[in-house]
Amino acid sequence: MFQAAKIDLLYKLIDSMTIIRGYTQLAKEAEHMKWSRNYLDIIMREIDHASSLLKEVETIVDNERQIIKKDKKPLAVSN
Repeated sequence: MFQAAKIDLLYKLIDSMTIIRGYTQLAKEAEHMKWSRNYLDIIMREIDHASSLLKEVETIVDNERQIIKKDKKPLAVSN
């Protein structure tokens, strides 16, 4: 995967976490239960989004680990 795509994925994850933090603060301060519930719905959607992004990161790491393993060649033993 290209480096720019990896960086983009990480920024999306950071954005998601920032949104979760902001809406959590709003839910905490909300005086009406309806507002609090709306904020919690948004928070849950963002947590799901962040989770899917983390799964993408995991897949990328696993793929890169496999590539590194394939590129490593055993050292020849000389007598």
